Amino acid sequence: MPRSPINTAWLIAVITGMALLSGMLFQRRVWCRYLCPVGRFSGVMSSCATLELRANTNLCANDCRYYLCYVGEEPIPGCPVYSGPFALNTNHDCILCGNCFKICPHLSPRLNLRLPGHELWSFLRADKAVQLLIPVILATQFFRTWAGRADSSGILAELPFGLGSLLVLALFSALVFMFIRTMARLVFPGAARTGVTGSDLFSYTLVPLVFASELCHRMKDFLREAGQLLPVAGRQLGLFAENLGLRIGITEVHFLQVCLILAGVLLALLLQKKLSSRFDTSPQPFFLVRAAPLLVVALLLILSGI
Repeated sequence: MPRSPINTAWLIAVITGMALLSGMLFQRRVWCRYLCPVGRFSGVMSSCATLELRANTNLCANDCRYYLCYVGEEPIPGCPVYSGPFALNTNHDCILCGNCFKICPHLSPRLNLRLPGHELWSFLRADKAVQLLIPVILATQFFRTWAGRADSSGILAELPFGLGSLLVLALFSALVFMFIRTMARLVFPGAARTGVTGSDLFSYTLVPLVFASELCHRMKDFLREAGQLLPVAGRQLGLFAENLGLRIGITEVHFLQVCLILAGVLLALLLQKKLSSRFDTSPQPFFLVRAAPLLVVALLLILSGI
């Protein structure tokens, strides 16, 4: 799809059509909160954001009678994703529309700066979106590298309608699911006694690493091409700005990617230790044994070229 404008157009058309259909059948943005895979992906990745919208819950509980942020009042509608700021403890559902800021008479909602991944530390219950999407996203990250090499050799072109890509992606996803379930027994051997499965916890520990990998992939083209913004703009305006161009080499980009992956795996290890102390009362394995699965994933991401 990165090299197919037609397929990209079909994807946008399908998402837009489903959103319009959902809007005709249901109130507010049901598609965004419950159905859209892009929305779920963004929600899971927002766990690592440095910005959060939260409310003063004491103020909401004691002074607010009508919860206008949720129900709305003309001309400002209520929360479009059925989640008022008084009920927010994660970034998963909030789309930062700003309606609650405009309508709250008590000025309760606030935008807060925080450490990346702060809400992962306050894990209370497993989120189905995390359990499902993290393995799939990790699988797509490995698949991207394979597909880039397979395209050059013509392997994916042997089956029609992209069937080869779908089959390989399904295989990668199955392998990652199996890896998570197997490693969870090693890392969180006694988690089941606390009512949380080890695979749920291990999926959460992978979030910072998966986020770092996705950011690495996105920033590759940005760092290599953003420096040409002024020369390109100059050419459009008939001005000479070629001397203002800046290009970062692939070696420097790869170095920054490796640093970002190392930061992600460090955050994941800290999160894994925190979750182990809270949800696993059994004797903990040696540190290197517990750290090995995350280190293996990080090494594979680095070796794959991210």
